[in-house]
Amino acid sequence: MDIYIEGKEILPLPSELVKISAGNLHFGIDLIPIFEESRKGLVDICYPNYDNPYDKIFHNKLVFQELDNGDLLAIDLEKESYGKVVYLSHDGSDLHGYVMAISFAEFLEEYTKLGCIGGKAWQWEVFTNNLQRLLIVLVKTQKSGLNSCVS
Repeated sequence: MDIYIEGKEILPLPSELVKISAGNLHFGIDLIPIFEESRKGLVDICYPNYDNPYDKIFHNKLVFQELDNGDLLAIDLEKESYGKVVYLSHDGSDLHGYVMAISFAEFLEEYTKLGCIGGKAWQWEVFTNNLQRLLIVLVKTQKSGLNSCVS
């Protein structure tokens, strides 16, 4: 992974860090139709039943990032949870439907504090507070002056 802006490499990682699993945050208005096509395909083929609790989580979302493992990050468009950022797992993860942030703005703020660690559940779940919300533990420890992500 390199740090770049619009395809221009700014800072390559040192060779000893290249093999470390890294994440990214890559989204844009022009990508939403492509990501939404993926979500709608999953709904049509795999998760068509709105009355099924697992399937329902894929419905009425706006995907802003598609991960390389097939999972999705999306903004919820359901009336009771409108605007929340949720994790959509394509393969049965326990974190399917997990609310990562209460708004897209909060998601960007908190996710970037961790250096865009990666969208896959195993990359960010350690930064939750008993899986209540993304990054709460990190924020609490920063405010208390501790250098740990454990409360």
